[in-house]
Amino acid sequence: MNEQKNFSLKPMLLYFIGFIVLSVAIMTGLIYVLQHDSVKTITEIGNIYMEGISDKNVQHFETIVETRLDQLAEIGLNESRYDRERQDKRDEFFGDLR
Repeated sequence: MNEQKNFSLKPMLLYFIGFIVLSVAIMTGLIYVLQHDSVKTITEIGNIYMEGISDKNVQHFETIVETRLDQLAEIGLNESRYDRERQDKRDEFFGDLR
C-alpha cells in the first residue's frame, strides 16, 4: 500500500514542479516585456514633454525679443521727437539773436 502512495505522489510532484517552472518562466517573460514597454513609453512621454518645453521657451524668447525691439523703437521715436524739439528751441534761440 505504501508503494502505491509513493507512486501516485511522484507524478503529482513532477506536475507541480513543472507548473512552478512554467509559471516562473511566464512571469519572467511578462516582466521583461512590460518593463521594455514602460521604458519605451517613458521615453516617448519625455520626448513629447521636452518638445513642448522647447516650444514654450522659443515663444517666451520671441516675446522677449519682440518686446525689447518695441522698446527700442519707442526710444528711437521719443529720441527723434526730443531732438526735433531741441532743434526747434535752438533755432528759435539763435533766430532771436540774429
